[in-house]
Order: sequence, then structure tokens, then C-alpha cells
Amino acid sequence: MKTYLHAQHQGHNYRIVEGQEFCIVEGQEFSIIQGQEFCKDKTYALSKGKSSASSKGKSSASSKSKSSASSKGEEDAFIVGDPALALVAHRLGPGLRRLKLRSVRAVTDHGVAALAAAAINLRKLSVGSCTFGAKGIEAVLRSCPQLEELSVKRLRGLADSEPITVSSPRLQSLALKELYNGQCFSCLITCSPNLKTLKIIRCSGDWDPVLQAIPQGSLLAELHLEKLQVSDLGVAALCGLEVLYLAKAPEVTDVGLAALATKSPRLRKLHVDGWKANRIGDRGLATVAQKCAALQELVLIGVNLTSASLELIAANCPTLERLALCGSDTFGDAEISCVATKCASLRKLCIKACPVSDAGMDKLAAGCPRLVKVKVKKCRRVTFECAERLRASRHGALAVNFDTPGGAGELQDASVDESGVLENAGSDVVQDDFDDQIGVPDLLCGTSGRPSGWKARIVALISRSLSVSMFRRRPRGSSHNS
Repeated sequence: MKTYLHAQHQGHNYRIVEGQEFCIVEGQEFSIIQGQEFCKDKTYALSKGKSSASSKGKSSASSKSKSSASSKGEEDAFIVGDPALALVAHRLGPGLRRLKLRSVRAVTDHGVAALAAAAINLRKLSVGSCTFGAKGIEAVLRSCPQLEELSVKRLRGLADSEPITVSSPRLQSLALKELYNGQCFSCLITCSPNLKTLKIIRCSGDWDPVLQAIPQGSLLAELHLEKLQVSDLGVAALCGLEVLYLAKAPEVTDVGLAALATKSPRLRKLHVDGWKANRIGDRGLATVAQKCAALQELVLIGVNLTSASLELIAANCPTLERLALCGSDTFGDAEISCVATKCASLRKLCIKACPVSDAGMDKLAAGCPRLVKVKVKKCRRVTFECAERLRASRHGALAVNFDTPGGAGELQDASVDESGVLENAGSDVVQDDFDDQIGVPDLLCGTSGRPSGWKARIVALISRSLSVSMFRRRPRGSSHNS
């Protein structure tokens, strides 16, 4: 695995890579050892051995061959540790704005503290798979009062860490992912006055006390909770939310969701992955409909709802524009008919692995006058002919993304982009960096919990090729998409 430190200084990017590796930027190839000068607009590798710049125009393939040619002893001879951070601190100092630390296992709390003391204007910090602990993060919080975004993932030194006792006055976004003893950041969550976005994803331990300690007057507006030990007690204590992603938290029931909705009347986006636990259903969604009139986006995964709650949502949430139902055993023709006849503002609709049929889908042809995109996947009772009828009903103005019941391919209007109807409702990949747009939805239009990756992309390409040959002779050709 490549190990690197990435930094941004006054609009210029720097990357320091562990081992004998080379990077190409503007056609030039560099390696650098401690003591040499940084240059703007260049990417560097910290390495042992050769350290001269090559001429312009060399290819990345050449650089890779040089990298692979180095012996294992040379690769291990230089490790990115505290001296590397000292070099960054010396060269960039107060001009450093953004910093990533990835898999730099030789960096200690002392090295991070020394860098933080120099980088007093640091705005964004992302840490992943490092071995230092909470003291290093606390040093950043004490030395960098301008910090606005912090992402901490798989920080291995937290097991025996004492709780952080300092907050951050300007922190707006905090992401905690795959942490053991992540509760040591509780003070940062509860006492940072400008915190607006919070992600807690796959972190061990009980999180109810942390959520209960968030003050009622908090500015927290966006919350992501995934695979956590959290119950109705923690969720019911929250208030004033505008965006909520609740995934794979089986101890949260209708009671907790209803309590949160009652205290969050400005809720705009709600994503719930019920994990087929049947703990959230019509009762909780009915309260959401009655209390959250500003709802614009609703994504339900593994949630068994019926037309009873859908009718309330349609009647009380006039601005609902995006709706996704995935893996629901009770979302059938009656429910899709309810959506078609009563959700007048709906623009994007995604249905995946639900027991709907052609009879229900045909209702969309005359309903939802503002509908522009429909995505139907893994619905075995919906046929290709139904998808074609639906697309033709709007004279090409409705983009229909449809995969065949046999899984051979997908039929889609050429105007539909690759991302589908609800672009972010189809990815289980958690964004792990501040520069990967914190706040982008993480939930999957499925219930398996398996991350999508290169295999899914290969399957999509194969499906596209098959479908091209299958429908090549149709007079009205449709392109195919995954």
C-alpha cells in the first residue's frame, strides 16, 4: 500500500510518498530527500538514494519502472515519520491549509504536535490508518484555531487514549470512522459551537451518551450514523436536524425516529437503511410526514412501508422531489400507484428489489407531472416493454434507467447520466476525506452491506456490451447503463 503525506500550501499541492517511488507532475519526475528545497506546483517523493530531477516529458510508465526496480531494502530505508513532518513544518509553516496523513505509521504524537505548532492556519485535516493517538489530534486542536474540517479514520493509537479535553471554535465538519474508543472525541462533538456536520461510521462502543450530551441549541444540521451501537435514547435526544443518514442501527425504532422528527421540523433529507430489521416502518414515517413538511429527499432501504404512510408523506410534504425505495417487501403496486397519483412534485424516483409489477409502473405514465428520471433495478415483475412504454409516454422527456429481470443489461434513455436517478443512493463507499465532499450521501440502494467496487464496474461494462448486441436492431435504440 502506498504511504503518503499530502499537503496544500497557498493553492499548490505537495505529496510526500514513503519508499522509493516517483510521481509525475507537469511532465517532470522528482525524488527528494530531507534538506532539499520544496518547489511550487511539484509533487515529491521522500526516498533514500537518487534525488535529481529528470528532464521534461518522461512518462509515468518510466517512473513506475524505476520505482519497481528499487530493492526492498531501498524501499524500507526511509520511513515517513516525525522528521518528514518537521520538514513540512519548516518549509510550509503558517501557509499550510490542508493536510492528509495516510498510513504514516512512524509518525508519533510529538511529530504531529510539532507540525501543528508551525501550521497555525491549518483549515482541514484528514487522518487515516496512522498509529499516533488522541494527543496528536488534541495538539492540532490547540495549535490550529482555524481548523474547520477534521476526518479521523482507523486511528490505531486511540485504544488507551484519555478523552480529548479541548473543543475547536471554528470546526464545522467532523468525521469519525472505524475507530476503537472513538468516544474520546466526545468533547469535540458536544462543545464545538460551530459544528454543523457530524459523521460517526462503524465506530465501536455505546454512542447514546454522546448524542444525549449534544446541547439543544447546537448548530448541528447534518448527521450520519452507520453501523453503530445507538438506540432510541440517543436519536430521540437530537433536535434541529436538516439532514439525517441512519444506516444499519437496528436498535433505533419508530419511537426514536418519531421523536427526532418532532424536534426537527426543518428536516430536508432522510436516508434510512433499516437492515431488514423491521424496527422502522409506517408509524415512524407517519410522524415524519406530519412534522417535517420541508422534506425534499427520502431514501428508504430495507424498510417495509405501505401506502398508509406514503399517503401522509404525499399530502404533507409538498416539496418532496427525490424518492428511493430499495429492498422493501411491502412496496408493491398499491404503493407505486399512490406515488404516481399523489406525489406531484416528484422529479426523481428509484425502485430497487421491490415487488412492483407492470400494472403499478404503468401508473407513472399519467402521474407525477414533474418526473424526469426513473430508475428500476432488480424488480423481477417489471418488463422491458413496460420500461419502453413509460419512456415513450413523455415523448423522450422522461429518462428511464432499467435493468432486465434476467440481469442481462439495462435500458436507458441516452440523456441519463451514468450515476442514475438518485446519484448518491447507489454507493456503499464511505467518503473518507474532507476533499471528497463531506456530506455526500453514503447509503446503498441495497441491503447486503457489501461495498461496490471494480467488480461492479466490470459487470456494468459487460452488461452494456451484451445489451448493445441484444437490441441493436430496434428502431428506437436505447443505450445501456449500470
